[in-house]
Amino acid sequence: MEESIDSGLTPKNIADFRKDRKLSPQGLATLLCVGVATINRWEKGLKPTGTAAVILQALVAKYLGHEPKRPRREPEFREAYTIFRELKEIFEPSD
Repeated sequence: MEESIDSGLTPKNIADFRKDRKLSPQGLATLLCVGVATINRWEKGLKPTGTAAVILQALVAKYLGHEPKRPRREPEFREAYTIFRELKEIFEPSD
């Protein structure tokens, strides 16, 4: 059985999420503001950390049909939420 990094955030689930969304490693790296080498390390088993990990955990949880967990560290949650709001404003069509 594959070891979980954090509530479903396994290397396989990260890779499956990325591939299902038709994102290259570079595309996911750009979305999360990390380097492509970081994505490759996560897909090989290195535990994601920081704000990118908070965002990735929420995306993968939603992809797996789970409710995303609120992170334990409040500052990272606030930063991730701010990034989500900014992305929504950029990509959501205006009325």
